[in-house]
Amino acid sequence: MKMFSNSKSIKTFGVMSALLFSLSGCASFIKSDDETTTEDTPVERVSLVQDITENTLQLNSNGTLMEISCEDYSDQGIDINGLEDYIKAEIDAYNNENGLSKMSLVEYQEENGFVKTAIQYSDINTYNDFNLMDIMISLYDKEEADEVAQEEAKARLEAAQAAQVVVEETEIDEEALAEAGYSLDDIEEGAIAESSGDVATATDAVATFTDASGNISESSDISSDTYMMVKTSEPIVVEVVSGKVLYTNYHAEMIDASSARVLGDGEAIIIYEYSY
Repeated sequence: MKMFSNSKSIKTFGVMSALLFSLSGCASFIKSDDETTTEDTPVERVSLVQDITENTLQLNSNGTLMEISCEDYSDQGIDINGLEDYIKAEIDAYNNENGLSKMSLVEYQEENGFVKTAIQYSDINTYNDFNLMDIMISLYDKEEADEVAQEEAKARLEAAQAAQVVVEETEIDEEALAEAGYSLDDIEEGAIAESSGDVATATDAVATFTDASGNISESSDISSDTYMMVKTSEPIVVEVVSGKVLYTNYHAEMIDASSARVLGDGEAIIIYEYSY
């Protein structure tokens, strides 16, 4: 959802912020042990966002997803009056433009400047389009995972080589080094070792993943026709509804059996499956 925030999807009153998820909801009804359920006995609707404290993307097995967005505007000097109406208007405009009801605002909650919103999306493409993001959801793909590892290995190698050039071209106070217990040879040898021995080349690198028990597996050790994966660098919690998280690379961490947190320090890959 487009909210007031510093995220790249911000576009509200001059800036658009990350969109929220929502589950479609309608009135619920109760039936006690001694009376028949009727439409005259509505149950108070349970909040979808009450216990959520950080931005969360909930994935459903039918391809729909809901984002719970948590934004604190209390100390930003932003007037959030009318924000709920603005969000609804943006959603309506998107749906009208695309000719279908692809998203909906399910819940809006504001307390002392802290806003939580739940928005439901019909699919990941709608989510990405509306929020200007590029989160990928697909069946587990070893080649895709290895490509991420190879790109990172290439970046590390280039950084190490650049560091070596700096060492070679920078004037170093050898006397000061000696007082610290080092020599120029120590510095040069360390840079060379880092750039050649400890950094995998792009062609050698393979993705590695950690499971809930802390065991590490390479991409080729993971194989199943039912495994899914999400790839993103956005700092967000990914929750698998009616499913479980199986593995994460080192840019994400498991929270519990069904959710993992993207750390935001690189391209995270989370491998999961649904309980059909």
